[in-house]
Amino acid sequence: MVLIAAPVVVFAVGGLRRIRAAGEELVRAQAMTPYALYAAALATAVIAVILAFCTLFTRNDARLAARRAGAIASIALIASIVVSGIAVRYASSLRWQPLATSAVSAIEKVPSTLGEERYQISMGLSGRDDVHAAGNGVVLHGWSSVVGYDGPTGRTRWEVDGLRSLHSSATTWLSSGDRSGLVVFAKDRSLVALDAGTGDVRWARLMRDEVDFVVGGVGALGVTLEHTSTDRTFLSLDPSDGRTLWSGQDLVQRSAAEGQFYVGSSDGQVIDARTGRRVANVSGRVLTDDTYLAVDLLTVTDRAGRTIDTVPREIFDGARSHHIEASNAGKILFSIWTDHGPRLYLRDTRSGTEVPLPAPPSGEWRGGNWIGENLLLIAKATNPNPRPPGGPSEQRMLFDLVSGTLTPSEASPCGSYESPGDYLAVAGAVLAFCGSSPSETLVGLA
Repeated sequence: MVLIAAPVVVFAVGGLRRIRAAGEELVRAQAMTPYALYAAALATAVIAVILAFCTLFTRNDARLAARRAGAIASIALIASIVVSGIAVRYASSLRWQPLATSAVSAIEKVPSTLGEERYQISMGLSGRDDVHAAGNGVVLHGWSSVVGYDGPTGRTRWEVDGLRSLHSSATTWLSSGDRSGLVVFAKDRSLVALDAGTGDVRWARLMRDEVDFVVGGVGALGVTLEHTSTDRTFLSLDPSDGRTLWSGQDLVQRSAAEGQFYVGSSDGQVIDARTGRRVANVSGRVLTDDTYLAVDLLTVTDRAGRTIDTVPREIFDGARSHHIEASNAGKILFSIWTDHGPRLYLRDTRSGTEVPLPAPPSGEWRGGNWIGENLLLIAKATNPNPRPPGGPSEQRMLFDLVSGTLTPSEASPCGSYESPGDYLAVAGAVLAFCGSSPSETLVGLA
């Protein structure tokens, strides 16, 4: 009997594994029919084989054999219907069909100038760290949804809803040269990666436990699995196909430079995303995909911890406070406040030199943002009152670092008396962050 049952058990176990694999294919291909038919056929075959073997140990009675054959057929039919129904229901829980997708299109160039206002996008409760330049525009991660918007027009390119929380989705890029990127999100024990440009499924997999947290960056993707409220495991995944590279108990907060994760706080240690190896003496703010600025705001290191530039300490002499206003492509714009007012200092960490800034047309430079490869400098009058009703409270100038020219820009896209909290250059547009949560708005300039 054991020799007879063993092949049946092996067949059943192998079939269950195949069902799981088919589930992953289902998520990718969105095809339920082959999955349900396979499950039904498996159930029918297993039950029929088991019952057929049972008849070998009964008396050789033709009438009894006929009745048992009918019973076998009936049970197999009922089992096939029940199992196929369960399979379809299980498949439906895995079927992550985006609410909308779009055709593949060429990725627009990232502008270095401010255009005219074209559209507005409500951010809801999402913060600025939840807005990413990806695909042919921007990806907005919400509390229960992820939406891809077109940069030039602001229209919705694709959308996915029904997520657990804001931390159950992330944007990741295969490398620093990947302009499109992937959006990876979780629901229950499923993990799915979409093309950030079209919304099409790139890969999918089932996890052994519920996914609690997803973190993504350039060349880095990780998930935290929750076994219990106090027992969690972190998995580092290959962004290209979702396979596990390594696992550990370290709490990864966010991605760091290309191919690295932060462990602990934002000023903590970093580890290699592909090997899990800790990288010594690397911490602080990410400047580019391969450099860091240490917490002292003076030492610039590469991703291996080697010092490549040191910001002169004397630039902060007499400063009451200082902070990083903006950074881009290895250049850091410092805002330094003294008893005489604010001033800006631009440092090129790749050449280890200061980049001279032009004199403001009036008043003083108060801040700046990167618009592509150019720097948008903001000047405020030393005595802005009185000012004409409805008049601008600041002057905005676009500084071309290559030619050294300073070009006046349009008034604030947020209104006469409100300045954007930040800017983000994406494919085909520059987005201005206007207002504050929960009514913050993205204003598309193209």
